[in-house]
Amino acid sequence: MSVLGHVRALGALLVASSVCAQTSRVPTVWDENALADWPAPIAGLNVRPGFFKQHEYYSLAGDNFRSYPVYHSDREPPGY
Repeated sequence: MSVLGHVRALGALLVASSVCAQTSRVPTVWDENALADWPAPIAGLNVRPGFFKQHEYYSLAGDNFRSYPVYHSDREPPGY
């Protein structure tokens, strides 16, 4: 590819990224309407399993991944 081809490709990429940045929003990943007929009925019961409602899913608290210091036995602080 020539230098001019690279410049055109870079220009197209910059235009596309700026358009996406102006119109982008956080996508939703949980859509109860899309999940309505997704699961097969449970055998013997002829009932489809239920899911969280969309507002219930997004109101859940996130996981708290705390980390704690781990010390080598030779370098433990006093009283550890």
